Amino acid sequence: MKNLIAIIFLLLTLSGCQKSSIRDFQKDSKLKSIGIDSLSGYLTYADSVHTPLSGVFIQLYNYTSHVYLASCLTDANGHYLFPSLQPGFYNLIINCNLSWMKANATDALNIELYSIGYKVFTSLQLKAADISGDGLVNATDALWVKYRFLELINYFPAGDWVFNDKPLYAVPLPNSTYGDVQGLCTGNVTNRVYTTTK
Repeated sequence: MKNLIAIIFLLLTLSGCQKSSIRDFQKDSKLKSIGIDSLSGYLTYADSVHTPLSGVFIQLYNYTSHVYLASCLTDANGHYLFPSLQPGFYNLIINCNLSWMKANATDALNIELYSIGYKVFTSLQLKAADISGDGLVNATDALWVKYRFLELINYFPAGDWVFNDKPLYAVPLPNSTYGDVQGLCTGNVTNRVYTTTK
């Protein structure tokens, strides 16, 4: 009887969400069951070796009410954990204060090639290429990379980091949700191995 009530509660919770959001969640193959009522995963750099991003501050919010629930720091392996959660949808906000890895002329060239249709980017690379934060990737973004590479500026309007986090993370009964998140330094569209060496 207890399980039936929990399933009904979960179905009622899901029925109030946008259909496209639920579909996006169901298609996300990176979410796997690992335990009971928790949200856990790894935060890594989107390079060939999946460099762990340690010491990154992650906040957990209730997706529906936008209420702050908890926060944690990633460990040395980039692992994060939010235990003892109620079933429902959650939003992760990642506040990364790690050093920005310098983008270079190759990144600028790749952004220019994308803007004229000669290069294809992943969704995360597109976020990293949108230097101005206007939702477009064009030659202006490449120019920003060149300016920062030459140290004529020391910031990007879109910030220094982007992540491929999905806005929804569900914790379905009776299992937990496991969601890996990857990040890139803004401007680093060539996915070089992350290092803080300048």
